Amino acid sequence: MRKYYLVPCIMVIAFAAAIIASAEVNRKGPSSCEVCGMNTDSYPQSRMLLEYDDKTSASVCSIRCAAALMAAHREKAISAMSVADFHTRELIDAKKAFWVIGGKKPGAMTGVPKWAFLKKS
Repeated sequence: MRKYYLVPCIMVIAFAAAIIASAEVNRKGPSSCEVCGMNTDSYPQSRMLLEYDDKTSASVCSIRCAAALMAAHREKAISAMSVADFHTRELIDAKKAFWVIGGKKPGAMTGVPKWAFLKKS
């Protein structure tokens, strides 16, 4: 009789974990990359948000797509650029972030990984 309770319990735990995980991402902007269309929820640790002087913004999946977007819209002045902290997935100021270029952890949309961190440690 106890075997029948195991499956519903596992399903409830999995559902609760999914809700908690989705709530952890500081969502600002659409959940798809404006350059390549990739779902930015798939790689939340590499997403970026570009904010322009004209009060518009663009959400991208990686630094590669951010560069492509900036090249395509050179006439638009960027007022702020945010990047996700690798550990927390929270958006932080890209200028204040500590960047790691290279390493063993594969990057998103690039051969050479580029990761941003809120803290130097």
